[in-house]
Amino acid sequence: MSADNADGKVTTIEIETLDLPIAFKMKDDPPKGVSVVVPPIVRMRESYGGEDLIRITLTVAKDVGVGIVSAWLYDKFKSGRSPTIRINRREIEVENDKIARIIDECITESDRKGPEE
Repeated sequence: MSADNADGKVTTIEIETLDLPIAFKMKDDPPKGVSVVVPPIVRMRESYGGEDLIRITLTVAKDVGVGIVSAWLYDKFKSGRSPTIRINRREIEVENDKIARIIDECITESDRKGPEE
């Protein structure tokens, strides 16, 4: 599904996780206005003790609410094996309010920067 909207404004959010099954399932049912890219696995031996890390890129249309995105992410990761995820390089616990706060910051930061080139 595409994250394009009428004015073309989007926010790109990067998520890092060790929960590979969850990451691969995220492409199946993103909310309307959110697109998901799951690239190949990246090996992060030094930082993660040799475990496989996956980076997921979300593209979120401007008109998609923070609550929709954060609730969807929380629902995906709440039953995962890892109690934390990274969103735009910030490690947070998998809790709905913490995810919402970071997503809101990402969108606000993106709005301040203006349209991506």
